[in-house]
Amino acid sequence: MAAFSGPRTACRGKAATGTGQRRLLAGVMRDQRETMMRQAMRLGTGCGVAALLALGGCAPMGNCDPTQTTFISGIACSAGGGYQQRQEQLSNEGAIARGRAAQAQQDAAAAERQAEAMRAGARAAEQRVRQQDAELARMRRQLQELRAQRGTAMDAAQRDRMRQAEADLREAERRRAAAATDPAEAERREQAMRRARQNIDELIGF
Repeated sequence: MAAFSGPRTACRGKAATGTGQRRLLAGVMRDQRETMMRQAMRLGTGCGVAALLALGGCAPMGNCDPTQTTFISGIACSAGGGYQQRQEQLSNEGAIARGRAAQAQQDAAAAERQAEAMRAGARAAEQRVRQQDAELARMRRQLQELRAQRGTAMDAAQRDRMRQAEADLREAERRRAAAATDPAEAERREQAMRRARQNIDELIGF
């Protein structure tokens, strides 16, 4: 899970930064209004306000980032709606950052589900191979017992079945490593063991 924490953390950081800037903008707008009122009082109420607005209107708004504006450009941003536009921009950026964070979480969850499915498949394959190994060992013991009991008393047909069963068990043993990771190989190993089981059952039935 740690591999997916980077995108989520980055997106959350961007969203938090956007929220902080929006709060800063709101504070700057409030401070600008208060400053304008104080300057207006010094210059003389109506005339002061008109002078400040005219001064701000002549100044270009430029970048209405409150960390970069001067007093005059700040008035221009307040009067011209630059701060409002900046707030809307930050709001949009925050929404985009939250969307990216949500997408990152969804991607991480999907990747985890896929990884868990792969782990479950690997566990199932390992269990199947262990079961095959146990059955293979039982059939080898049965062949050894049949050979010890029958010895030279077996006829040609029985000896052929014995050789075929042994060959099938050797094939099953050769396929063991591949069967642990390849379902097709596991099935071929199963088929070889079924052939060996059939020949052993025939030998036992004689």
